[in-house]
Amino acid sequence: MDDQELNRLLREWRAPNAPPDLRPPRAHTSRLRWLVSASIPVPVPVAVAAVLLVALWMAWPQLGPTPTQEASAPRRSGEIARYALTGALEGFDAVLIELNFQPGVSAPEHRHPGPIIGYVVDGEMRTAINHEPDQIVPAGGTFFEPHGALHTSFSSAKPDAPVHAVAVLVIPNGSPLTERAAARSGAPQVPPPMPYKAVHQPEFVMASQAAFLQDDDIVLGVTSGNVAKAYPAADLAQHGAVSDTVPDGPISVTWCGVCNTGLVFRAEVKGQTLNFQYDRMVGANEVQKDLETGTSWQQATGEAIDGPLKGTRLTLYPTVRTTWGEWRRRYPRTMVLKPLPGYAELMPSRSKRIKDITRVGPEGAPNGALTLDKRLPARETVAGLEVDRESVAYPLSELRVARVVNDRVGGLPIVIVHQPSSDTTTAFDARANGKALKFQPANDDASVVIDLETRSTWNAYGLCIDGPLKGTQLKQLILVPQFWFAWSQFHQGTRVFTAR
Repeated sequence: MDDQELNRLLREWRAPNAPPDLRPPRAHTSRLRWLVSASIPVPVPVAVAAVLLVALWMAWPQLGPTPTQEASAPRRSGEIARYALTGALEGFDAVLIELNFQPGVSAPEHRHPGPIIGYVVDGEMRTAINHEPDQIVPAGGTFFEPHGALHTSFSSAKPDAPVHAVAVLVIPNGSPLTERAAARSGAPQVPPPMPYKAVHQPEFVMASQAAFLQDDDIVLGVTSGNVAKAYPAADLAQHGAVSDTVPDGPISVTWCGVCNTGLVFRAEVKGQTLNFQYDRMVGANEVQKDLETGTSWQQATGEAIDGPLKGTRLTLYPTVRTTWGEWRRRYPRTMVLKPLPGYAELMPSRSKRIKDITRVGPEGAPNGALTLDKRLPARETVAGLEVDRESVAYPLSELRVARVVNDRVGGLPIVIVHQPSSDTTTAFDARANGKALKFQPANDDASVVIDLETRSTWNAYGLCIDGPLKGTQLKQLILVPQFWFAWSQFHQGTRVFTAR
């Protein structure tokens, strides 16, 4: 549906002579009638959600489960489809979700980052917002939540029967569907989400001015020449991409919150600097489109999947995923990406979520994942490494135990060092002066390691700080930290490291 068609449907929806097949059946307690009568002003995202829901309602008999499916295990709630909107709603996604609640199961208090309109297919829904009295919505009825409302009750109304509903949300690009509510007493208001748009003219502040960061916040750190820069994950997660220039050229700093992937690429292809912006999701991973050629690029791999540059692959740029405290310790004069107005207020909640899911990932793969390799939980965070067409996934849960891993990948001797205190993982070519070395941790946090061949002492970043090889710097290898489902679907047959 293009913008003109959408606008035509919106006009017909609000007109007194709307086509009969666009009018849902009457249902008591339905707030959707406000939209039909135009008795209150309707924000455009709400109107879009209404039109999408009506289209779904008309098609539902064809989309319903077959008798075989009905007899199988209960379907899980979740996202069915997500589409990026254009025109006046650029920067927002229309998301279709399915809701299935068994008797006695209810959702915890939560908020949505945009308005939601729902339709009860089977059963009866018990719902309430902002601690108002519960409302019972029967099959054929609809429910509505304005943006920012606290959803305080959401379950089947019958103690012995499930409820099945579908809903449409209009939310910023790439946003999660819900945010867990804070404690009831004195709960702060959740700031409204900001548009999910890339940053093409970033500003930076000195480390001493970064009051918006806590020591355990995750950052992507980049160095070039005498320049060190930190890009907070909680800010990147609100933009998807940041275009920047360092002494050795243009780069794009990217983040996909759905697959917990933060990567940096060289942003120059065939002599042309590219700037990237969120386009859509493929395989539950962001696809970003460059503004210069219109080519679409898979964020997890850097590969152009359609457009004039299809088949081209962006070059990964060295980066370290670490904490702000650890990065600032190494680079006291580092510069830090300055959040745009309105974005800093959302960083604490985003930061907590990123830290939580990195430590213990949510259950199951997100909708849209291409394949599911069951050797690891779908959303366990791994550090992926690819050398000469061989790939290995190093689960962070295993690295926290091993701390130092001596391995061979693609015929290359490598060493991986993990510092559990900051969850910082680094990887290097383990050769020095043409000789392969093996390492072991010298302290509990592996912030210092020793090679077994010369007994030289090295820091966790590949620099020899004492012994016969003092001053030698190992060549850094670029790791790809992300959820297992994302790594495994783009690296079929990858090896999995285990410390046991």
